[in-house]
Parts: sequence; C-alpha cells; structure tokens
Amino acid sequence: CGIATNTKLEIKSATVKAEGGTASTQFSCGLYAARTCSIEDSTVTATGGTAEQGNSSGIFAGDTTSAQVIPVTIKNATVTATGGTATNGNSSGISATNTRADVEVTIEDAAVTAAGGSAGTGSYGILAETTGTDKSADVTINGNSFVRSNMTDEEGVDGEPISGDSIDKQNGIIFENGDGTVYGTVTLREDLTVGADETLTIPE
Repeated sequence: CGIATNTKLEIKSATVKAEGGTASTQFSCGLYAARTCSIEDSTVTATGGTAEQGNSSGIFAGDTTSAQVIPVTIKNATVTATGGTATNGNSSGISATNTRADVEVTIEDAAVTAAGGSAGTGSYGILAETTGTDKSADVTINGNSFVRSNMTDEEGVDGEPISGDSIDKQNGIIFENGDGTVYGTVTLREDLTVGADETLTIPE
C-alpha cells in the first residue's frame, strides 16, 4: 500500500497522494488503516494498485480482529479515491469492511470522487460491508457534499456505485454511475459541470 497503518490513520490540513503497488498475494491500497481512517481539511488522491489475489482500494479501512466500529470519515475535504485492478477480488474507491464489528463511511461537507476498477468479483465506488452477526454497515452523505461514485459495468461482476446496509443521503449532490440527484438544500462550492454522459435530477 502507498500509506498503511495497523492502527488509525488521520490526515488533517494536508495534501496527500498515495498509490498502491502490485500485490501478488494480498490487497493493494492507496491508503490503508486497520482501525480508523479520518480525512479533514485536506486534499487527498488515493489509488489502489493491481491485486492478483486480494482486493484493490483507493482508501481501505478494516480489520478482521477488531470488535470496534470501523469508520472512514471525510470532512471538509477534497478526495479522489480509485480502486485498481483486482483480478480475483473486489475493487473499490472507498471501502470499510469487517467481519466482527459495525462499519461506517461518513462524508460531510466534502467533495468526493470514488470509483471502483476492474474486478473479478465486485466493483464499488463506495463500499461499507460487515459479516458480523447483528452488525451494521452504514453510508452517510450530508452537509453540503458533492459526490461522484462509479463502478465498472463488467459482465459477470457484481457491484454498486454505493453499497451498504443503510445509505443516508442528505443535503448533497450525488452522482451514481452518471445519474445525479440533488438531496435537500445544497449550496454549490463552485461551478458544476454535468457531463454529456450524466444526468442531474433536481426535485421540485
């Protein structure tokens, strides 16, 4: 991985670029944190590399041994997270996963572009996933955020632009594979360009 820690990763008031390399037996990530990943008041570009056996993620938080909540929190930041090629696994822009605990992805007052890459099993822009009994995997987007979340559309590969047990979208503009919707009240940070292959729905 480009930057990795077995505890928690906090990025504040910084500019960071991290790229994962080629991994023949494990996962490849731009940023990896076993416990907590927090990005605030920063500009971050994180790109997963090629994973021949495991998963590839731009930003990944998760630990199979932890019984504590595994959160990825992005606040007042500009983040571009791109999954690389996962030959036999999942590729995700942002991923929070665990087998024992709750997981959370929270985006607040931030501009985020998250994209899953080519994958053998699943491609996700944003993925929150837990297999723990009676545990939850939540995605929350609020606070005047702007999000573009994409997955590849490969035949035989599962995936979603945003995946979680619960997905809460408030006060933001969210594009999922080019289909955009305005949720709640939003104040643009800067001019918004809707691409030729995108649509934007503004509720009355």
